[in-house]
Amino acid sequence: TGNANGAIATYSAVFTLQLRPGPWGEVASNPMGYALFASGGSGSTNKNITVSGSNDIVVGNGHSNNNISFSGVGGSASDALSAVGTVTVPGGMPVGSTQQGVTARTSPYNCQVSDLPSPSFSWGADVDLSTVQAVWQDWPTRSLLKPGVYYSTGKITLGLNNVTGTVTFVGNQVWVSGSNVTLWPYAGGMTLFATGTPTDSIKLTVDASRWRGVVYAPSGQALITPSIGDFTVYGSIVAQGITLTGQNLRVVH
Repeated sequence: TGNANGAIATYSAVFTLQLRPGPWGEVASNPMGYALFASGGSGSTNKNITVSGSNDIVVGNGHSNNNISFSGVGGSASDALSAVGTVTVPGGMPVGSTQQGVTARTSPYNCQVSDLPSPSFSWGADVDLSTVQAVWQDWPTRSLLKPGVYYSTGKITLGLNNVTGTVTFVGNQVWVSGSNVTLWPYAGGMTLFATGTPTDSIKLTVDASRWRGVVYAPSGQALITPSIGDFTVYGSIVAQGITLTGQNLRVVH
C-alpha cells in the first residue's frame, strides 16, 4: 500500500470485531449489545439520542448517558431504551422496554486509532475523495473505492452517488453524502471513525443506501440527516450524541 499526499502516524495492532449476518445477508456488529449508544453526559442537547421523522426503526438496544427522544410516526425500537435522563417515545410506538434514571454507562466500544492497521492512504489536511484519483479503482467513473484504511488529520469528505467500497475512514471529521452508497468495513468492523470533537464530527446525508459496521465518534456527535431517506446501517452508531432525522432510517444491530 502507498500513502497519498503526506505521511501520518504509526499504527499498530489489529482491532477485531466479530460480525453476524443481517436479514438480507448483510452484517451487523455483535459484541457491543447496542444499536445506538450516546456516551456524552448531561448539559447539552447534542449529547442526546434524538430520532425524528417517519418510519425510523431501531433494532437493538439504545442507551444514552443523557436523554433519548423519538418523535414522528411509524417508528419502532425492538429492544430496550435506557437513559440516565429521560426516555420519550410517541404514544403507541412499539418499543421493547424503556428505563430512565439509570446509572451512567461506560461506552461498550473503545477503539483507538493505534488499534487499526497502517493506513492505505493518508493526508495531513482536509481531503475530498472525489478529487483523489489514487483511491479509485475505476477513475474517472468513481464508483468503486480501493479497499483500505483512509486516514486524515482533517476532514474526510465523500460526496458522490453510486459508490461502493470496503473501507475504514478515519479523520477529525468524516462527512459522506449521496445516494446508493454502499460501504462495508475494512478493518475491525469499523466503517467510520471521527477522532474530533465537533457537533458534526460524523455527518451522513445519504439516501437509498445500506452500510454495515460501526459508525464511531467517541469525542463528537454523529448526525444522520438524509434528504430523502431509506438508509440502513447494519451495525452500531456510537458517539457522544446521535441525531437521526428523516424517514425510513434503520439501524439494525
